[in-house]
Amino acid sequence: MRKMIRLSLILILLMCLGAGFARAEAFDLDAYLTDLAEKTKDPWQKAIYADGARDAEEENGKLTFCLRSFNPQLKTLPVYSKDPDAWREAFLENISAFTLQVTVTVDADGRPDAAGLKKLKAAVTKAASDAKTAFGGKAVLTGIADMLLPKSASKDADASGLGELHPDYRDVIDRYAAFSDLDAVQFAPLFYTLTRQSLAVKDGPHALELRYKGADPAGLIQAARQSAYSRLGAVYLANAMSSDEIERVFAEELGKQAAQIKKKGPPARHVILDVDQLADGDFGESYQAYIDAYNYHEALDELVWDVWDLPDAPPQPMPKTGRMTGSTSGTKVIINVPDDGFARYLQFRNASTDKKVIEVFIRSGGKATVYVPKGFYYLLIASGSSWYGTDGLFGDEGVYSVTDREEILSKSYYHTYTLERVRDGNLSIYGADPDRFRK
Repeated sequence: MRKMIRLSLILILLMCLGAGFARAEAFDLDAYLTDLAEKTKDPWQKAIYADGARDAEEENGKLTFCLRSFNPQLKTLPVYSKDPDAWREAFLENISAFTLQVTVTVDADGRPDAAGLKKLKAAVTKAASDAKTAFGGKAVLTGIADMLLPKSASKDADASGLGELHPDYRDVIDRYAAFSDLDAVQFAPLFYTLTRQSLAVKDGPHALELRYKGADPAGLIQAARQSAYSRLGAVYLANAMSSDEIERVFAEELGKQAAQIKKKGPPARHVILDVDQLADGDFGESYQAYIDAYNYHEALDELVWDVWDLPDAPPQPMPKTGRMTGSTSGTKVIINVPDDGFARYLQFRNASTDKKVIEVFIRSGGKATVYVPKGFYYLLIASGSSWYGTDGLFGDEGVYSVTDREEILSKSYYHTYTLERVRDGNLSIYGADPDRFRK
């Protein structure tokens, strides 16, 4: 009998221990927190729950664990003005740490009971509010903006649009992988245009919206390239310049364009940031796309080859809008040119004999009226921004086209042609060899 009682007690003890092990194994704290995250609308609270728990321990009916608070603990950070790098390093370390310790009461299954759940939610709500408030303040904005949108100039721009580089600017450009393609000087015009930064935090730590005003990177580069090309096109034997000499001109024009954009007021822009990516030195896809659009090397390479292809002589002054040579009587023909920065040179050629009947030059945004004898013609059309005379036309940068055969009716009629550089005019145009203009 005593053996049976002893065996029964042992079995009961083993059953209890087994039930305890089963209970401990059955409750998954991270899954429990994930479920709370899915039911939570506030993105800051959701982020805290979603990152799970660390160092969980259960003792005497209480469960203690640590959550990630996303709180930068601003008062503990180094003084920003004295050491921005140390501030950012500590900031990123703090927002990644699991420092929110929570102790809750649990039921027999090891799950937070009603009181424990209430306490957990209260702790997360407060932590989320504190983190959101900290991120919404000026200190965090300054730390993040100075990292992603560093001030390149420490004083007003000079003629180059750069001025003296800001003391901390070079360190930021050299430190982060996002800037690896260019050096601090090459990036300076883009960052000089930036102003009015703000940080929208309503969507949580994984979708911060950094707002600012700044130049369109691709637009800034192309404007500088075109300006540099026009400038070099007026230089005798610019086609013999070295690539370094051409880059110096390009850099100067970039600075000038940046200064003009900042003076006029650049457009509003924004990028989306994730604090986890920031902690890893990754500024995110939208920011990288913004940086990649500043295609400095590609534009410079195109400029160098275009300049090397320039004729030896510099451009000539643009002729006045109107007839240059040829017919002065016939049917009235009106030719409109858009204000797109490109002049047009036209030849009306007899469709049967290929004889040149009239030459016309029209500046950008201009309109010319000429008189063409009745008959069938095709038009040769050249467009560009630098004029080298009727032999050089608009150089290698020009666009050269030929139209279908056009009928010029009698003097009882008049014709109106609207030209575009490539398409959208009222003439069907095709690519043409510049040599056709010289026959």
